Amino acid sequence: MNIRYHTPIARVLLYSISVFCLAFSTQGLRAQLSGSGYTIDANQAASATNYRNFQSFFNDISSGSRTDGGTRNGPGISSSVEVNVAQNQT
Repeated sequence: MNIRYHTPIARVLLYSISVFCLAFSTQGLRAQLSGSGYTIDANQAASATNYRNFQSFFNDISSGSRTDGGTRNGPGISSSVEVNVAQNQT
């Protein structure tokens, strides 16, 4: 079936719906963890690369939220990730 939009109103409506869908389809996009330089160390301040506990790290990967107040990087992983864990972390 070949549908042709002969009226200007139909074209404007189709264009508006397309722009609306495109604008709201990108709202949920965030950065993802990638690369090395991440640490889990309760003795350092929380930051974009340091997690103060394992729960913050796992929450960031799975839902993009953190319990330690650091900058969110997730959700997700876009490539290999290396995390160094300080001694005596629980």
